Amino acid sequence: MRKSMEEYATYIDFSKSYPELPEKLRPFYCYFVIDHGHSLMAMPKIFLSKAMETGNYCDYEIPVPVKYVINKEYEVGKGYLSVDIPYDSEYGADIDEEYMEF
Repeated sequence: MRKSMEEYATYIDFSKSYPELPEKLRPFYCYFVIDHGHSLMAMPKIFLSKAMETGNYCDYEIPVPVKYVINKEYEVGKGYLSVDIPYDSEYGADIDEEYMEF
């Protein structure tokens, strides 16, 4: 389990999987039983340089719908998944509900 998943562990169903999820995205996958559904723990690109400075990628990860990540440009680096996500410091990620899958 990724460090970023620990605080959400009671809301994650570890028995679920996502069909045809690319191998490189599997370490970031989790299924949230409330709110998010099929998700990947990803870091919004706006935090990438700060995370690289500290080396604490998990501190910047948030649940992002799998469908969103697969349909957008993403980067898998050494220990992280980064995606260009509309992000507001007060409200968090602004991702349309059409990307959520349960």
